[in-house]
Amino acid sequence: MSVLPILCRGLEARFTLPNPSFKKDASHVLEVVKTLAAKAHGTDSISIEQIYDEFGQNNHFALIAFLCLPFFQPIPLPGLSVFIGLLIVIICGLLALKKEPRLPTFLKSKKIKSQALIRILNLTSTHWPRIQKVMRKRLPIWSAHGPVFSANLLVIAFAAILLALPLPVPATNSTPALVIFLNSLGQIEEDGVLILASYVVLLFVVLFFTALAYSARNLMF
Repeated sequence: MSVLPILCRGLEARFTLPNPSFKKDASHVLEVVKTLAAKAHGTDSISIEQIYDEFGQNNHFALIAFLCLPFFQPIPLPGLSVFIGLLIVIICGLLALKKEPRLPTFLKSKKIKSQALIRILNLTSTHWPRIQKVMRKRLPIWSAHGPVFSANLLVIAFAAILLALPLPVPATNSTPALVIFLNSLGQIEEDGVLILASYVVLLFVVLFFTALAYSARNLMF
């Protein structure tokens, strides 16, 4: 069973307020999904560069949130976490330096099978409207520029590093992806509640990975 529907229902029940107002970045995701779906149906695979270009130059957090979606499936795509994690780290690093994020050459050529991408796109088109209901401007100080923004980038980058670790253990992809997903959604809509939620989830993720490291150490020695 997919984690995303459960997550959406839980967040919607907890945080939804009447008459939500959507921002351009949030709505832009569905437009990109339609475009990518049309392209995916006409080819065997889609490159990371094509996905990056479709989101445009001003929707980096929408792109980051979208890139997390494969890891909420019951069976995540094998080997994808390393490339996605590295891409997110690069985007965060360049944003922190106030430079326009650009894809490195070794990531441009990385491709996703169209069949797998279509599953992700269908998942997005089904649940994104529900996710939009959760997103709204709350506690905007937590998405402000300056030290707070840098801290949020650091959280996303740290979780992306954990995501990139090729660990054959359940939940080692989905848990850091959830941190990234929540923080990115918060950045899109200046939603401090979702950003704070990502910090709480990060605490549990750190404890989880620490327990894994401790267990691995005991097995080795």
